[in-house]
Amino acid sequence: MKKVFLKLLFCLLILAANLFPNVFVSADSSSVSIRVLAPDEQKIESGTEEVVVNPAQPILVLTGAPGSTGALSEINIPDTVSDDTEVVLDFGLLIQLGSPYLQITVTNELTIIRSSSILENNFELVIPAGTIIRDLDATWDGRFALPSVKANNSVSVPEMSGQKSIVDKVVEVGSPDKKLLFSKAVKLKLSNQAGKYAGYLIAGGVFTAIIKSCENNINPTVADNSDCKISAGDDLIIWTKHFTKFAVYSYMSLSPPAPSAPAGGGNVFSLFREREKPTEEVKKVEEAKTIKGDIDNNNLVDIFDFNLLFLNWGLTLEHSSFDLNNDNIVDIFDFNLLMVFWG
Repeated sequence: MKKVFLKLLFCLLILAANLFPNVFVSADSSSVSIRVLAPDEQKIESGTEEVVVNPAQPILVLTGAPGSTGALSEINIPDTVSDDTEVVLDFGLLIQLGSPYLQITVTNELTIIRSSSILENNFELVIPAGTIIRDLDATWDGRFALPSVKANNSVSVPEMSGQKSIVDKVVEVGSPDKKLLFSKAVKLKLSNQAGKYAGYLIAGGVFTAIIKSCENNINPTVADNSDCKISAGDDLIIWTKHFTKFAVYSYMSLSPPAPSAPAGGGNVFSLFREREKPTEEVKKVEEAKTIKGDIDNNNLVDIFDFNLLFLNWGLTLEHSSFDLNNDNIVDIFDFNLLMVFWG
């Protein structure tokens, strides 16, 4: 009698799911459940490979066989979705109890691309195939937040003597109130943030700087519950085995030294006088050599290079023409070199 009742109940649930598009049934060998989708939720079938997020439905409810993500391999968040809108991949119906944690396995390599009209708000997240996502305290509800912009003042970064810390970007991914762990390193690309510092913050915890540099950008070695960072072109890449809230930051000198007049006398105001045009002979000599301190590449070390140097004073920059002594920061030592080669 009980089996007949369960079969009848299952048939009724299937009928309801067919009649109402916002209702679906989840069933396994031991239980049957029904779920009604909220207006901001979108059902993702197990056979779906690519999803384009609808701005009105930013919560993606994944269905299918428990424990895995099915055929899903790409999620695109278009710029029609505002940069601070939280887009969520909901694994709630699929997560399984491990020992003693909750987990789900990413079946195919999963790429999440978030597009924005603002260059710095473009993100890319790549989770390798076979990656197991775990919650060690077994309280995860299965909601996995895809990269979204958060307020810069939501994170406090370390101070440095004589420098002002500047938070350039904060991005939240994973779970806002817990630290999700990954069995394989996951790639997070932050657009136009190359050469900057990076770190992460767990809710209620202390900000932790990412110190280690990745040995490469293809398959770096990342220890469990660890991370590393590397610049690639204009972008900053973080390889990590955990997700929370990440921040990118830099430093600016609090009191740059007052500029002195260049060798040869005169005062500061004389720097702004128009320089005499070099003779053709001088031009040929200057064109035949590379001049240290010629930041704007006009074959002269002059007031224009001086201005460019001070516009970037205190910034930490890698392989930059402003960093004349190649120590990855624009400071008094670069100014001294500029004065040596002045004129």
